[in-house]
Amino acid sequence: MQWRLERQDKNKGSVIYGHLARWASTWQHNLCFPLFYFFFFIHFSSLALLNIYSAVIGLCHIFINLTDTTFHPIREPVCDSQTHFFLYTDRRGIPPHLSPSF
Repeated sequence: MQWRLERQDKNKGSVIYGHLARWASTWQHNLCFPLFYFFFFIHFSSLALLNIYSAVIGLCHIFINLTDTTFHPIREPVCDSQTHFFLYTDRRGIPPHLSPSF
């Protein structure tokens, strides 16, 4: 009887509480924790791979931009006075249909 009263005080007035807590902790350790860590690992490892992939792609783009020696003409809109259409010309003012660099 003394053990039962101590157990009631210890477990917030419920004898069943100890059995439920024991069952829940066993159930958690047997099922929830492995599943949680499995999905946690999958989620964050995929995020890490995605970050590494995007970083590599970004570095490739930076490298290509720094080493690219191709002439890229500055396209400035110039209004044609007859048709009022905007023609995009290169640095020399030559429209695309006359310029070999476009």
